[in-house]
Amino acid sequence: MSLLSFDVESFEFIPAGEEMGLLRVVGQWVAPVDRDLHEIRLIASQDGTLVELTPLPDLEGASPLATPVGHPWRAAFSAGSELVESELTEFALAVHGGERVHLPRPGADAAEAEAADVAPSPVEEAPVGAASRNGDELLQLRAELEKVRTELEVERRRHAALEEEIRSRTTLENDLRGAMAMHEAELAAAVARAAQSARREDRQRERVASVEPGGADHPQHPVHADLHERLARARRAADAAA
Repeated sequence: MSLLSFDVESFEFIPAGEEMGLLRVVGQWVAPVDRDLHEIRLIASQDGTLVELTPLPDLEGASPLATPVGHPWRAAFSAGSELVESELTEFALAVHGGERVHLPRPGADAAEAEAADVAPSPVEEAPVGAASRNGDELLQLRAELEKVRTELEVERRRHAALEEEIRSRTTLENDLRGAMAMHEAELAAAVARAAQSARREDRQRERVASVEPGGADHPQHPVHADLHERLARARRAADAAA
């Protein structure tokens, strides 16, 4: 059993158009010890289907708390009129960790107060003042809703612009990578051609160096044995004559 509870002061739906409106919740969170509730969501369930609603941005930016004496909390949620006005829809507040606190139907507290105050009041200024305050609050909430819608539209356009920039940079990066790959391939081919040409020149120099005058291109004919003998006799005769 959860020890966390929420004392509802008001829970109302304020139409802000034909299809949308604001669910405004006001009350106090109560727990045996001080507790940080983190993000609070509004759960709308209908025929087993759950719809999670996140609160509109808090201008004060305070984190919701629960304390033994009760900590005040208020929030507004943007919701569809059809979902809220359906008799089959049930509401609850969900906190971090999965705990849920049941909520009455929107406007139930106001209906009970109206039923309890059946007797006509001699003072007519109070209802007029209350209606005026409600009208001012309605105008303020509608202005806040319009502001949030404008901020969401600005954020959507900024997000779209960022996505377009990312796509452009990705395309440019791919083009650069393709150009670099082509350049590297051309460089590798040029190096291979230069190496092949150098090997051909080396082989040509080796062939030129191996060919000597009177060598393979001009083969020497062997000298006959009798020619050597005649040359030897001629040398001996010359020596004797001397």
